[in-house]
Amino acid sequence: MIPIRMTEYPDIETPLPAVLRGKLRTEVFGRYHIEFLAKTGSTNAVAIGLAERGAAEGVIVIADVQASGRGQMGRGWHSPGGVGVYLSIIVRPPFPPREAPSINLIASIAVAESLPGVEPGAITIKWPNDVLINGRKVSGILSEMRVNDDRIDFGIVGIGINVNNAGGSFPPEISATATSILIETGAPANRSAVVRSVLESFERHYRTMISSGAGPILKRWESLSGFMGRRIRSVDPGAVITGVASGMDLNGHLKITDEEGREHILVSGDIEVIGD
Repeated sequence: MIPIRMTEYPDIETPLPAVLRGKLRTEVFGRYHIEFLAKTGSTNAVAIGLAERGAAEGVIVIADVQASGRGQMGRGWHSPGGVGVYLSIIVRPPFPPREAPSINLIASIAVAESLPGVEPGAITIKWPNDVLINGRKVSGILSEMRVNDDRIDFGIVGIGINVNNAGGSFPPEISATATSILIETGAPANRSAVVRSVLESFERHYRTMISSGAGPILKRWESLSGFMGRRIRSVDPGAVITGVASGMDLNGHLKITDEEGREHILVSGDIEVIGD
């Protein structure tokens, strides 16, 4: 981590629709409609409303400030103005609901591939939805799905990235675990460029998922995970499981092998690394 003075770098190219489209190299995501909001409660909530009214796959919602940003397990997401990326993507995937967790994996890969100036070896993904730099959280992802019978009607992929947050600017409850691109590199990043990179990477891996299935996605995700083969503790809604992270199944669920050799499939929850 590079020490820097406590100064924010506001408005390093706010991701406005015209700015994004000028250099965006996608065919679907961000091409149809970009809903930019100076301030909103939650970009996911806005995107859900658009999707319910028939918005097409590829429509995105971006806010400069979120008043009530949401993360996994009911947690909030610190969303100050002028420094972060708060983005929601509408998807309408053709694959069945059981494969929906793969969308979360695609989003975390896209973020991990889009952090400018950060050494690749410093970036890891923590299951199911966090992207870390040097062990501290730089991004969180919240995917929400609407399912009708045996198909996904639509999905919303919410992505929050700490881009130019300065050291000392996070709330006390997350100050020890949160970081930003600025903190880690010592240089401000262009927020519009980060959004474009995320959308381009997301579209590339999303296409791969549709054409080739989850296999290539799981392989790429595991290469970035940073904890496969390590001892972890999982706090499941029903039980605490301790064992070795042994891989992912084709539906994006985490496999844990306990001390007695039994394999457990973790569908949701939280984990922590407890040793090697």
